[in-house]
Amino acid sequence: MMGTIEACVCGASAMGTNDPFLYFLEMPYIFKDLNHARNLWETDNEAKAKIDESLAGLNMISAGTLYRSPRVWCNNKRPVSSPKDNTGIKMRAPNSPISLSFASAMGASPVSVAWAEVYTALSAGTVDGVENTVTELFNNNMHEVVKYCAETNHMVNTQNILVSKKWFDSLSASEQAAIKKAGQEATVWRANQLSSEVKIAWEAFEKRGVDIIWQADLDMDAFAIAGQSVIDEYVGKGYFTEAYLDMVKGLGK
Repeated sequence: MMGTIEACVCGASAMGTNDPFLYFLEMPYIFKDLNHARNLWETDNEAKAKIDESLAGLNMISAGTLYRSPRVWCNNKRPVSSPKDNTGIKMRAPNSPISLSFASAMGASPVSVAWAEVYTALSAGTVDGVENTVTELFNNNMHEVVKYCAETNHMVNTQNILVSKKWFDSLSASEQAAIKKAGQEATVWRANQLSSEVKIAWEAFEKRGVDIIWQADLDMDAFAIAGQSVIDEYVGKGYFTEAYLDMVKGLGK
């Protein structure tokens, strides 16, 4: 924002700290899947124009998007197929208001634990569960310390390649074009890479003997209804509107 550095990779929660409108990207069940998220970031649409406007107000431009796999719900107490199954489960949540609200909305008891301590906390029973992307869980060996994992796919997070607008505007037209081209190529590469990473992660969970409850066996309507309470909370704060979220959801059709 200040132009001290030219570029960074940043998640929506950090971007929302500077413009709460961008917290909409952390809302549950606004994206159906990866292709839905790609429709937002990789096509010309009114919702994306609003994001660009917000970032410009922060002196930033999004040069590309690094997609993450959908977030899933793991625990050591019992199989979870609907929010009512989360009663009494101590669920690790990042120390962010949205994550804490969502864990509560899902029927669990949120506990804030630093990510570096989650493996130990699960092993010791300090917490009963953890939610994150299946790839991140696998990369941090969480499949070794959880018994059940539900394919809730409650959020499709993205990280953006952000560049300083002041710096970008100072570049020549050919340099700007090169940055945009590289960002587009990185976005497509990441999207194509993700499916193989997700497959490897789920295979590791299965090999370890984790009881996986696939989406077909989940009460997805009940999860979506639970998630709506978080959306209502943030719409109520005036950060964004339900109409805007409907516009984003419409990109998944």
